[in-house]
Amino acid sequence: MSLLRRVRDRIVSLRSPGGGVDRPKAYVNQKFVGDRIGARGPFVGFSFQNCEFQSSVVGFGPTFSDRTVVRNMMIKDCSTRGVQVGPVILEDVVIDGLRTAQLLQVWGPALKHVAIRGRIGRLMISDLHDPSASPEDKRAFKAANAAYYKTVDWAIDISDAEFEEADFRGVPGELVRRDSRDQALVRRNDLLDGRWRSVDLTGTWFGTALELMLDRNWESYVLVAPRRDKAYGILVKAIGRLRDAGVAVSD
Repeated sequence: MSLLRRVRDRIVSLRSPGGGVDRPKAYVNQKFVGDRIGARGPFVGFSFQNCEFQSSVVGFGPTFSDRTVVRNMMIKDCSTRGVQVGPVILEDVVIDGLRTAQLLQVWGPALKHVAIRGRIGRLMISDLHDPSASPEDKRAFKAANAAYYKTVDWAIDISDAEFEEADFRGVPGELVRRDSRDQALVRRNDLLDGRWRSVDLTGTWFGTALELMLDRNWESYVLVAPRRDKAYGILVKAIGRLRDAGVAVSD
């Protein structure tokens, strides 16, 4: 991909002509269109402020073991449109304000010290790295992420985030730093007796999330009432009922 540079409405590429990672690391008021970043890296020390990312693909390496690694990155007041993010490894990353034109889905990342704060659009982290992968590949991927998380003291901090939509599948709930006002930890063992099914979850998607916990054997998961969701009040009350029933952890 060629490097395009304009002074205003600047369009650039993160890929250098030789495919390496030695390039400017601080980007302000720039637009990235059509990037395909699959190299392992690591990509270290990048910052993006008031930047736009469009029609780009990040983190789908040529092989399962060749995952893109990003460390010490800051994203502030940026936006995405048509962006796909694969099973990247993110370490010491701050996302402070992110607008999303549609749901931004991150497929099966491994996270360490990722802080998300400020106004955030629609974000979903999936526990699957590739929905079309073979059962063997899915099991291998799950085992790789589980081994990674055993070395992590905390994975992600969402306590100061104002989400429009948020779902963090496959991220161990015990490793999520959260605000107990509207973010609740649920452990799989507390679902096994089925009492959660008697809790009124009308108007929420929490029932679906708890079914997924059982179906996919997640040990723990964090339910989020997104602060910018029109149903915020309903979601918070549902979390309260789950806590009263002993299903969600009472902080």
